[in-house]
Amino acid sequence: MSMRKSTRQELRKARELLRFCLRGKVCWFRFCRKPLLNDVSYAKDGDGQGSPISRRITIHHKDGDHDNDDRRNKKLVHTSCHKRYHIRKRRREEKAARRQNGKAI
Repeated sequence: MSMRKSTRQELRKARELLRFCLRGKVCWFRFCRKPLLNDVSYAKDGDGQGSPISRRITIHHKDGDHDNDDRRNKKLVHTSCHKRYHIRKRRREEKAARRQNGKAI
């Protein structure tokens, strides 16, 4: 099934706006601190030709509470950085719990 022309135009415009808003923004400091988008150099503002975005971006909640929608609690990060952060955090917590259980015995 193909996409309607108007839907395609909307999608390209949304990509263009996203690139404009994220230009110069970097992955949050606890992560890699590299630019969120790596393909903004060739994009022209206002041409309506937003090609697919090559990087996956997600929102990280700093306090871990997904119900806390305060803007200061949310940071844009690369999906891969976000996964790596939470895997490392979980491993640290598991290691600390094992140490605690060993001392309690």
